[in-house]
Amino acid sequence: MEKIIHKEMSYKLGGLFFKTHNDLGRFRKEYQYCKHFEGLLKNSNISYVREYKINSPDKALNKVDFFIENAILVDFKAKPFITREDYYQMRRYLELVGLDLGLIVNFRQKYLKPKRVLNSKSTSSIRSIRINSYFRIILIDSHCHPQFPQYDSDREEVIKR
Repeated sequence: MEKIIHKEMSYKLGGLFFKTHNDLGRFRKEYQYCKHFEGLLKNSNISYVREYKINSPDKALNKVDFFIENAILVDFKAKPFITREDYYQMRRYLELVGLDLGLIVNFRQKYLKPKRVLNSKSTSSIRSIRINSYFRIILIDSHCHPQFPQYDSDREEVIKR
């Protein structure tokens, strides 16, 4: 069974990311993108927390730019490219908070490509299958998480536990 995590909200946020990029261009500072995006969130009536603080066991203070709808972490970047450390940072945030999805958005690139980062240690048992260098299928094992219904292929219907 395939499932895109937070599909509708991701779609809405993608539109707001592209609007921010089109309105401000490529060469602004990160806080300027955050401020503009915050205004768009308010106009769209999407609940969020700006500069959400994430506590870690080692008492380090971590902040992510936006915590949206109590479900998605969003981190903005304004640098030439996203590094492996940026991905690791988002994965660490997702593990600390216990969420499934984080988005990294780099506004410095000519063409905006928001990156979806999934929490591999989530309780929903997410598996990813790489088809080729462009496509990746995300699979969720519904047997491990009560929120997702179980699909019975013999009866071809969805069974709720």
